Parts: sequence; structure tokens; C-alpha cells
Amino acid sequence: MKKILLIIAFLIVVALAYFSLMPESGTERVASHEALQEREARQALSRQTADDIVGDSPERTVDGTSLGSQATATDDDDYTNRGLVDEYAGHEHSENLQVYLTSKDGTLVLDTSRIYKLSVIELAEHIHRLDGEGVKDALSYDAERRLDTLVRDASHVQHQALQCSQALCGVLFSAYDAADVSTLLDNVSRDRDVQGLSRGGVLRTIEDNGSHYGLLILVLDRGEPLKLN
Repeated sequence: MKKILLIIAFLIVVALAYFSLMPESGTERVASHEALQEREARQALSRQTADDIVGDSPERTVDGTSLGSQATATDDDDYTNRGLVDEYAGHEHSENLQVYLTSKDGTLVLDTSRIYKLSVIELAEHIHRLDGEGVKDALSYDAERRLDTLVRDASHVQHQALQCSQALCGVLFSAYDAADVSTLLDNVSRDRDVQGLSRGGVLRTIEDNGSHYGLLILVLDRGEPLKLN
């Protein structure tokens, strides 16, 4: 009897082992294959979604290339004003500051009353057009370089226009604070190099649309006395 039971147990073990090694049925294989395809599809969709998110995200380089105008609008100075150049570009007027300087009986006369009537944009135009007023000499270039240095070395001001002809120089700059404008005008008027190059001229503060501007017009020293009218 014991032998019979052992034989039966052995046969059951063999049968279980046999069925466990049998290949999957067609239905089971199809179900398994579909599950695999579904997993792969979900993985592909996840990868595609991640790629789309990265591709749509804005560029955030901070070297000034992408931010472009923003990297320029937030310069180290506290104030920048780029509107003047765009506003006067394309104007057809040809006058420059030199039309307000005349010579009478051996004396130079600067007509300040007409200069004071010019708007900020007109002043910038008139200063820039000094560059086309004949050939400059060493005195003109020396004055231009010194004025440029004084403006660029000043704190919290923005250069707007600066040119010299053989007769005079014009400078226009801007700032948020009127005190910064006054400080720079005072520094320029006290500068020994500027005093040695000039016979005199105009220093003026201007307020326009909430911004503060400094105007400087210097008549170069050519040996003639200067009168302000």
C-alpha cells in the first residue's frame, strides 16, 4: 500500500512539473503581447510629453543674447533712456547748434534765447549734426574726448548726445534725479581741462516728462571774446 501511495505522489509531482513547462496558450500569449505593447506606448508617450515641455520652455540665457533689450534695459547705471535717438531719427531738419553762434565786430555771440526754446529732441538733433560741420582739428577732438570722459565717468547719468565742431561743443545727458544732473554740470564747469579749451558757454538743467536732462554748450577758445545773448 505504501508503494502505491509513493507511486501516486511521484506521478502527481511529475504531472505538475510537466504542466508548468508547457508553452502559453495562444490567448495567454496575445494578452501578454498586448500588455507589453501598452507599456511601451505609455513609455513613449511619457518621453514625448517630456520633450514637448522642454521644447516649449523659453530660453533663459543671461549673457545678453536672448534677453537682448532686457539685458541692455537693466544696465549697471540706475537709469537708461534710449528713446531720443529713435525719436529724432529720420527728421529732415539740417540745422545744428552752430547756427546760434555768430561773430560781430570781432566778438562771438551765442544766441541763448533761441537755444532755450528748443525741445530736448531738437537739442539732441542739433548736437548730433555738429559732426558734419566741417573738418575737426586737434582742439575739437581734445574737447570731445574730455567731455566724453567726464560724462561716462559720472554716476547715474545716461549719455544722450555729444559732438564738437571747430567752433563749439554740445553735450546732452539725462538722469532720474535732478541732483545728479546738477552735480555733473558743476563738475564739468570746474574741470581745468575744459576751462583751458573753452571761452565759456551754457550750462542748463531741463525737466521733460518726468526725466531730468543736462545741457552743456561750450564755445571753443579760438582767441575771440564771447558774449551770451
